[in-house]
Amino acid sequence: MTALERALASQGHEKVADARAADVIVLNTCAVTAEAERKSRQLLRRLRRENPRAEIIVTGCYAELDASLGGWAETASRVVGNAAKRALIGEPGQVAAPVAGAAGPRPRGGRTRALVRVQEGCDNRCAYCVVWKLRGPQMSRPAAAILNEVQELVREGRQEVVLTGVHTGAYGRDGSEPGVEDLSALVRLLLARTEIARIRLSSIEPWDLAHLDLSLWDDSRLCRHLHVPLQSGSDAVLGRMGRRYTTAQYEQLVRGLQAAIPDLAVTTDVIAGFPGESQSDHESTLRLAHRCGFARMHVFPYSERPGTEAAGMAGQVAPEVRRRRASELRRLAGELRQRFEEAQLGKTAEVLWERRRGGRWQGLTSNYVSVSAECESDVRNIVKPTLLVVRGEAGVIGLIQDDCRGASTS
Repeated sequence: MTALERALASQGHEKVADARAADVIVLNTCAVTAEAERKSRQLLRRLRRENPRAEIIVTGCYAELDASLGGWAETASRVVGNAAKRALIGEPGQVAAPVAGAAGPRPRGGRTRALVRVQEGCDNRCAYCVVWKLRGPQMSRPAAAILNEVQELVREGRQEVVLTGVHTGAYGRDGSEPGVEDLSALVRLLLARTEIARIRLSSIEPWDLAHLDLSLWDDSRLCRHLHVPLQSGSDAVLGRMGRRYTTAQYEQLVRGLQAAIPDLAVTTDVIAGFPGESQSDHESTLRLAHRCGFARMHVFPYSERPGTEAAGMAGQVAPEVRRRRASELRRLAGELRQRFEEAQLGKTAEVLWERRRGGRWQGLTSNYVSVSAECESDVRNIVKPTLLVVRGEAGVIGLIQDDCRGASTS
């Protein structure tokens, strides 16, 4: 559940399972790639087709970047950029008249994990990225507000919070929070002052990890999972991207994390076909990814973003070459994920069970392994010890260790 969902529920709005039954639809868009924009437009068209009577409010980065939504703005009822987005959740009645009364109930079918925004904005100037222009400078959210939100989520019964931001690792750097000077201090505060079962960190830039206190992982509630964007395994490409590390520094960092935190899952982002990327650069990325042993890789073919430095660079890689290189990286990603998951087999992991599909419960381990299991009991939103038995088509098949009559691994 996002902050927007929680705020609307607190105003008395009721979340429905099917968009066709909604009176108001808020579509929070992304502009990180041209593909993300395309999917936003596609979803907007589908929502309007399925529910012609609804008020559809489009917000987020794509709305900030292009108020015409690529010519589809007339499909929306309102387009709200990031500058005005907070009004949607900060002022009761901004979206639509709420149901009379106080906060609406959180349905049992909702998410078991919650995203908690800890900061906004980004002061990096990566050559391929437009987000820093759309979201403004780094600004940390008050630690007291974050603490109160997590405590409220605990009271609601949430088992896991994911600390997010545009540049999460920069928390506290703007000096707005004396005494909670960085992300480590914030995590330490949340571990000490809340009873949340699990805290997961979202994407952390490599240069920020040097400031992270690894002793925090002595507390098992901090998930053994770090998402550390790589983007390229070539020093030349990293330099053109404006990234602030070398491949040797990145590899040393990952190896140090893996040595310090047992069973740590390191996941990453990689861009295929950045301007000037040679076949040799691409092969260097493949080799570095293999050595790092990523648990998962998010692979993106390079996407030109108007207004970015990279869009005007010489040496633009042909789209078909980008797609081929991305396909090779995704194939390696599948192999690395299989290797990581196979290394977990035979271990008993704490799994947060989230939903039931096709007769099986599905959940996540602390180190981001997707697990499914049969269980007659209702284990949704419960963390249970689970024996990881065998790999299946979409992850690992497990055996929940108690309260599961009729469980099997077939």
